[in-house]
Amino acid sequence: MIKIEHPQIDRIKEEYYEKISHKINLRLRFIRRVIEFQNAGVNNLVDEVNKLNTSAKGKILKRFFSSVRLPKSVSNEDIRLLSSDQFDQNINLVGLQSLLTRLEDENVLKNLILSDPVELTNINSSFNNGERHLMTEVVVNYSLIDSTLSYWLTSELDIAVCPYCNRNFINTIKNGSESIIRPDLDHFFSQRDYPWLALSFYNLIPSCKVCNSTCKGDENTRLDTHVHPYVEGFGDHAKFNFELQGLEGKKYDPKNLKITLDDRTHDNVSKIRIFGNGGVKEGNVRLFKLREIYNEHTDIVSEILEKCDENSDYYIKSIEPFLQKLQTNKKEVYRYYFGNYYEEKDFKKRPLAKLTRDIVDETGVLD
Repeated sequence: MIKIEHPQIDRIKEEYYEKISHKINLRLRFIRRVIEFQNAGVNNLVDEVNKLNTSAKGKILKRFFSSVRLPKSVSNEDIRLLSSDQFDQNINLVGLQSLLTRLEDENVLKNLILSDPVELTNINSSFNNGERHLMTEVVVNYSLIDSTLSYWLTSELDIAVCPYCNRNFINTIKNGSESIIRPDLDHFFSQRDYPWLALSFYNLIPSCKVCNSTCKGDENTRLDTHVHPYVEGFGDHAKFNFELQGLEGKKYDPKNLKITLDDRTHDNVSKIRIFGNGGVKEGNVRLFKLREIYNEHTDIVSEILEKCDENSDYYIKSIEPFLQKLQTNKKEVYRYYFGNYYEEKDFKKRPLAKLTRDIVDETGVLD
């Protein structure tokens, strides 16, 4: 719904690359040592293992020595007891070393991590060979984005509201060294279908749990069927509107209102990405249940309409003389009276910003 933009996005993604590539290279180097272990004995293997966190070294060693019952927490003594004849003979070493060589090339790794959304799907396909399952299980794996890195990334991006729904706050909050809350990081290209993109910068979408877990789950979204927040937002292609459907109580009683999300697209490509074309979860509106969820906010729309109705005691233009004395402008008046941001670039700062502006625009009160 809302496009993700940041004035320092290039700096953030370069710093992210430095942090994540360091973690990846540690694992690549260790896997090299494990392969050499078949012929070279235990030299350097213990030292390399100790550079990884406990869960990672156990996971990697269990993958290469699957016949050995290693404990959950692998010790140096456990490693010293390993022998080369316990190495899993089913592993395709030729394919594995081919992938290692590719990932050890900084240009290749940088493309994998930093390429834009359009290029990412082709990159994922180019890696689907050799020991791809092993490598995506222990090297290019989401587990590398630990709490420290995830909190750093979401803090830097500083997105206060979910870009998928523009409805829920997703602030990153810390208290000194204590990490309190942060957004989910949704994989636009699912980890199931695009395992090589698990760590790619433009495949990590800060989002709320409702959108990421409840609505989307592991659904395979694509650029031709869904809106990618780093590529575009809904803009004016989809506009919130309202219908009066009853006469219960006051005119703008929430029970009388239905919130609609109108199709204002001018091309079929945008229409499919936003509204879908038949598939139950095709298009962001269907996938994230935006029409259904937004109809829980008829009370908000009711208040907006009261402020836009010239017959209402709360009519915005009734306070114009006061506002003129303050020498304020249209945007400041809007923010003061409707409690939200008017410009699309600011929609990421507060929930329901698009809904509010679309409804106000529909009334024409600020024309």
